[in-house]
Amino acid sequence: ERQVAPIAFHAATGVNDDLDGTERHSAVRFHVGNLRTQRGVEANLSQLRETHGLDAEVCLSLAKWKRMILKDNGFGEGEGLWCDSTSIRKGYFSDNVHSIVCDQWD
Repeated sequence: ERQVAPIAFHAATGVNDDLDGTERHSAVRFHVGNLRTQRGVEANLSQLRETHGLDAEVCLSLAKWKRMILKDNGFGEGEGLWCDSTSIRKGYFSDNVHSIVCDQWD
């Protein structure tokens, strides 16, 4: 069964796998703000209060996420899923063979 892989996770979930347990290779993190403004209306952002914003991190590995999907969808022995993921890996060696952008099929 094909599953759509996430490009980022809510940081507080702990679903992202840090691959090797070092801070040097931690995920690229960013804040997703949620400001109550109307589209096309100019607003003074310093006066707006954020509601329901969250911290997110770019997917490093789908290992934990795949195990959750398998369990939540009742996959049995000998069954599986496949997915395509793209991730940005901060702190890794980059050269003409290795990239910090990883496109992976599992």
